[in-house]
Amino acid sequence: MNINIRTFSENVDLVNERREHVRKCATALFVKKPFHQASTNDILEACGMSKGGLYYYVGSKEDIISMILDHASKAYINVHQIIRERIRQLGASEALQEVIKILCRWMDENQDEVIVVIHEMGNLSREQREPQLDSERANIYLLENILKQGITSSEFRIDDTHIAAHTIFLGIRAWAERRWYLRKTYTLDKYIESLYRFTITSITTNNTSLLQSNAKYVT
Repeated sequence: MNINIRTFSENVDLVNERREHVRKCATALFVKKPFHQASTNDILEACGMSKGGLYYYVGSKEDIISMILDHASKAYINVHQIIRERIRQLGASEALQEVIKILCRWMDENQDEVIVVIHEMGNLSREQREPQLDSERANIYLLENILKQGITSSEFRIDDTHIAAHTIFLGIRAWAERRWYLRKTYTLDKYIESLYRFTITSITTNNTSLLQSNAKYVT
């Protein structure tokens, strides 16, 4: 999604700096108070800016959610590029472990943004929603290809790679989506280890239903 946001400043570096500040502050706000419930005054308070200061760098409240969505899409593209480089020479089991590790760490670093995108999906226009769906598809495609590779190499036994990929990704995303619960029990490193161990145990035995049924737990 290409976004074109009005600004009255000709200083590109300053505009980018101010918009990044607004994006981060607004993201933290929208986790607590969804975009459509948050007022302009709520945003001003969260950003520590005056109304004139805010609208000097953005054209509207809607521009702010567009900046968040655009950043989320680009962040997924970047992490997928990193993953492809890391797993290029790896076997299926090692590649799966690396993907779980990288994406869990990415969820940890971008947790507020992940939550905002999930909360707002139903309210987005088709143009806004499609890049977010593309990111979801890319995650599932990445995992499913690894699972198929593992079946070909006889490392994995899976009846339905598509549902298995969805289930694994839900487990990864749970670190952001269910953080209020999981962090009472796990550190990030422990969660990554446990999720990989559970996943690999499930798909290297005939009991594939164990992995598939886990979708209920992680949503």
